[in-house]
Amino acid sequence: MDEKPECVRVKVCSHPGNPGHGIVSIRLMSKPTVVTMRPQRGRYEQLISPSSSRSGRPPLALMDAESNAYGRTSADWTAMSAESHSQQQGEWDAHIPDGYYRANTRMHFACVSGFYKLVGSETRTCLSSGQWTGIQPTCLPVCGKSSAPRTPYIVNGITTKKGEWPWQAGISRYHKFKWQLDCGGALLSENLVVTAAHCVTMYPLNVPLPQTHIRVSLGKFYRNDSHDDDEVQRFAVEEIRVHREYNPANFNADIALLRLKRPARLTYAVQPVCLPTNHSLSTTHLSQVPVTDYMFCAGYGTEMSDSCNGDSGGPMVFSVGSGASHHWVLEGIVSWGSPKGCAIPSHYGGYTRVERFVDWIAEYL
Repeated sequence: MDEKPECVRVKVCSHPGNPGHGIVSIRLMSKPTVVTMRPQRGRYEQLISPSSSRSGRPPLALMDAESNAYGRTSADWTAMSAESHSQQQGEWDAHIPDGYYRANTRMHFACVSGFYKLVGSETRTCLSSGQWTGIQPTCLPVCGKSSAPRTPYIVNGITTKKGEWPWQAGISRYHKFKWQLDCGGALLSENLVVTAAHCVTMYPLNVPLPQTHIRVSLGKFYRNDSHDDDEVQRFAVEEIRVHREYNPANFNADIALLRLKRPARLTYAVQPVCLPTNHSLSTTHLSQVPVTDYMFCAGYGTEMSDSCNGDSGGPMVFSVGSGASHHWVLEGIVSWGSPKGCAIPSHYGGYTRVERFVDWIAEYL
């Protein structure tokens, strides 16, 4: 007579999900060890079935037969062993649907490259309660890092190295039937770029230009598109967000966000910059004169260096930390210049103070 099918309760966990830009390796629970007990010289001896593999758990303790540990007789152990073996065998033979894992299964998480950092638990284990240990990890872009060799500060046109400022974005506008690279920007995440509001609005209004009239380039080294290499990535814009307090008359709150239609691919030449924390603006190299709460002035008292036409929307970054913790922080966005011209001693350029807008930016990250 055929045996009747039997429903066996199996302790499993559903797949917790793969982190974006992450790698998951799974260590499945091995088949449990089959253990029987037999009395020998006053002690119970553990026997391992030769057809099974060790589970990696410590061996069962040998129980003293004379003291009758736990109050069980040899017959009790024989019956209990058979029942336990039958239950374990039934659980193991049960079919587990795809996307579910037995208790004690371990998942190990890592990020696809050094351009991302893992936040959360590196290892999670399926518990018999059906929950995973730890915190579900995610892979976040590493900000403010540059692997290119450093050059002096860009003063009076000193040429930078390729990939030295990987968060730099080029903002092109469609004008008179052609694209013109008019402004800069900074990459904040894989699909978000920050720039000056006046770069993406209809002057003298604070109304955004049509998205189809804006194009973003990342990894670009030459202004001339004919010199672009495979590291250059171009993006259409899905959304333009201009800060509600932007005033084109005095460039107050001169900041806008561009959401890209597809995420950027992070490389040595394309990486995001870090956002500032409260009161992190450095005064080491620059003299600064506050103008409004949303801007600051920066420049040199005697040297002839400055941002100028075409630099609008570009990032002013500061070096923070040292060693492995060293990174670059976005403190300003090029906004306006002296009415007397560029690079005139004691005539400073105006920059949007990014620290004042961190909470607003966070709404769209």
